[in-house]
Amino acid sequence: MILFYLANLRLPTEKAHGLQIMKTCESLAQLDNLTVKLFLPSRKNSQVLSPFDYYGIKNNFEIIFLPSFNLLRLGKLGFLIQSFMLSFFALFYIVKNRPTVIFSRDWQVLYLLSFFTKKIIWEAHTNQKSLLIKRVINRAKKVITITHQLKQFYCDKFLINQTKIVVISDAVDLDKFNLKIDKNTCRQKLGLPLDKKIVLYAGHLYPWKGVDTLAQASNFLTEDILTIFVGGANLDLENFKTKYGHYENILILGQQAHRDIPIYLRSADLLVLPNTAKDEISRLYTSPMKLFEYLASATPIIASDLPSLREVLTDNNAYLVPADDPLKLASGIKLLLADHQKADMLSKQASLDVLNYTWNKRAEAIASNF
Repeated sequence: MILFYLANLRLPTEKAHGLQIMKTCESLAQLDNLTVKLFLPSRKNSQVLSPFDYYGIKNNFEIIFLPSFNLLRLGKLGFLIQSFMLSFFALFYIVKNRPTVIFSRDWQVLYLLSFFTKKIIWEAHTNQKSLLIKRVINRAKKVITITHQLKQFYCDKFLINQTKIVVISDAVDLDKFNLKIDKNTCRQKLGLPLDKKIVLYAGHLYPWKGVDTLAQASNFLTEDILTIFVGGANLDLENFKTKYGHYENILILGQQAHRDIPIYLRSADLLVLPNTAKDEISRLYTSPMKLFEYLASATPIIASDLPSLREVLTDNNAYLVPADDPLKLASGIKLLLADHQKADMLSKQASLDVLNYTWNKRAEAIASNF
């Protein structure tokens, strides 16, 4: 069998979907009798490392760069044109190689191909509302969503039969989180203080991630608790530093090497996922990859009590608090830092639950729909 994965993005990228695409290709390529080829637009990239080296991915699939113009300055129209270009040039490979399935996260890429083949699978990560999507869904072999709420959205909006859409959550590489060093050693490696409790958030600094709530919650924490933000890039990072960089008990570190993320997560006493309920994506549809990394880290988790996060988190593997309430988040942080027995119970259950979310299991679930 042959799988063509088409992705209209720059790789490597600091954004999480780059890692998700590379891990999906790697895990699918490890299955018996499946050859994977990843097609990307040829774009300038400031990163000198190859995608395989940047993400620490096995070189078990081929990456093919197709001709492309940089039209992103045109916004959504530019992305649409670029997606059609990627599809057009990929058609030559499709005719020659006759792949078993054509896979993509980008419905725009699959739209043009839907006029030529039904061997397509679309993996949906957000609640897209374009009417053009209905054609992609109707022509697709299957549609994959990362949450049940997202599946229901597409079934309701486009009157799609429930059997057409399957839910397959994101995953995590457990081996990378099987660290042989303890919390204090991690802190020494990272230059973090040993004499403070560390509450840590890892991820982007988009407003819908709820990072403002966590920053504001730090006002209600004692001086011996340090709140650390790992991640964020460009304008988001600069804006966040402007708003909260002067807080004495906040440390904003920005983007860090992906290989160091497991060390950062292990260095903390508590990990926070403070998503807002004010944004529809955050409240209903998101399934952040950092959530699964949190589970794998063996560090206690405190998170917003939202339907999207409840698809993975429970009262047994995380401490859930109302979203968008800095005071209640701070109270939850203090409670969990003080109650070592509860924190230990939650982290142990999280370590068991995350075994259901490996990349190998995800690849097998995807392949069962070919």
